[in-house]
Amino acid sequence: MKVLFISTSLPPNADSQAIRSLYLLQGLTAPDWEWTFLTPSSETNSSAGFEGLIPSNSVTVMTEPIRYERWCKAIQNKLGSRALWVFKNLYYRLAIPDIQAGWQHSAVRRGRKLLAAESFDLIVSASGSATAHIAACKLSREFDIPWVADFGDPWHMIDRTHRPLVSPVSYFLEKAIVPKAKHLVFTTTATEQIYCKFLGRDLPPTTVLPYGYVAVNAPKTIRKKNRQLTAAHIGAAFVGNRNLIPTIQATSKLQNQWDLQIIGDHSSSFEQEVERLGATNVVFKERVSYDEAEAATQNADLLIIVGNKGGLQIPGKVFVCLGSSKPILYLAQRTVEEDPAAQLLSQFAGVMICDNDPKQISICMKEIGDNFGAIAKEAATRKDSNLLKAYEAHTLARHFADVLRSAA
Repeated sequence: MKVLFISTSLPPNADSQAIRSLYLLQGLTAPDWEWTFLTPSSETNSSAGFEGLIPSNSVTVMTEPIRYERWCKAIQNKLGSRALWVFKNLYYRLAIPDIQAGWQHSAVRRGRKLLAAESFDLIVSASGSATAHIAACKLSREFDIPWVADFGDPWHMIDRTHRPLVSPVSYFLEKAIVPKAKHLVFTTTATEQIYCKFLGRDLPPTTVLPYGYVAVNAPKTIRKKNRQLTAAHIGAAFVGNRNLIPTIQATSKLQNQWDLQIIGDHSSSFEQEVERLGATNVVFKERVSYDEAEAATQNADLLIIVGNKGGLQIPGKVFVCLGSSKPILYLAQRTVEEDPAAQLLSQFAGVMICDNDPKQISICMKEIGDNFGAIAKEAATRKDSNLLKAYEAHTLARHFADVLRSAA
């Protein structure tokens, strides 16, 4: 089957959606599958380490970079950081359908050339950006090719909360486009239910395929007596969504037992808090490659996850951390009843859940440190869990293949 895959989140662009998309393609290789990726080019290749995930039977076709990136760079160079901050905030609130606005036109122009030159069986689009779905919908109708869409959060709900000025436009845009897909894929049942209410009888067939993980041979965790333990948060974190200040405050009081690594893009206020506390056991690293993130996961003694403030999605790193067989500390920002990630994690061994509060975090980290050997052994048993194996990438990819075959 020959598939045109459209997304702003495909290499050389790297984010959690890119990882999800590549996980769903594991094992879908020649001669049965042939992939053409359509994605914007990027001045900074952030997909280092993805080489092992990209299907060997794929071709990547790139358009020009997204104009938002070019504008940000020009404003930074000519007007400085203050002007860039103002522009980003205004553009986020006003761009339709999102900050990648305009890329759908580039994708359609390039897609037309590809579809006119070769015969494709299917079009797939994935968030990142809603521009990919808009482009896929248009190309699907022009060339009469079935279209399957992999969705994240509903646009209209996000915009109603965070971008009220454009919310009415998002509502009607989503109502017009989404029903034209042949099949919809969601990451959680909660999101699927939202779309069921939103579209009613116009809802196409749906499937829930969560984020997954790639199985690795994790090294055995051996703690030498009195060895300092390392906790790690890997991935972007900012005060407004995944606030690590409570974790920094908790870890600063456990300097004889724990070191903390914060790896990825983060708020400058985190470093300011470390300086204020005089904490010597907290280390920051900027965004790293996929391979480096995987190595940091395996080298850590404890993996820290800060939950979502919203109750629809499960962070992709939840599955990666579960698959690592390392102890996990999950810092909830909603009640367990409202948090699908907490509900999932509570089913597995070697996981501790508490609120994102410095006192609770300190108590949990001390307990984990004092009983690390036993907790690490419990976490290691996850690798044999049939419940966890259901989220392994090759398993999810087989389900995804079934969806694609039924839609073609």
